[in-house]
Amino acid sequence: MSRSMFPTHAPLPDDPPKMVQAIERLNALGIGFERKTLYQLKIGEWNFYPGRGTIVHDGGLPAQDRGLLALLERLRLPVQNRAKPRHHP
Repeated sequence: MSRSMFPTHAPLPDDPPKMVQAIERLNALGIGFERKTLYQLKIGEWNFYPGRGTIVHDGGLPAQDRGLLALLERLRLPVQNRAKPRHHP
């Protein structure tokens, strides 16, 4: 298991509001995470960048949906069971 470079239990003094909100919300919900960089939170197989709201699954491209609420929705669904987007003619 890799080690976090930053404490994950509390925001850093200079963190922007979106990072503070993400850390506090994940802690409040009891969701474990690691802070890999000043900008990245790692939650299982998901990488979240609160500043822009970018969500990336390990080995994948950034998701089209963004933000903390979108991340929380993804964390509630197993990756293999998430509905695939439908293409309409």
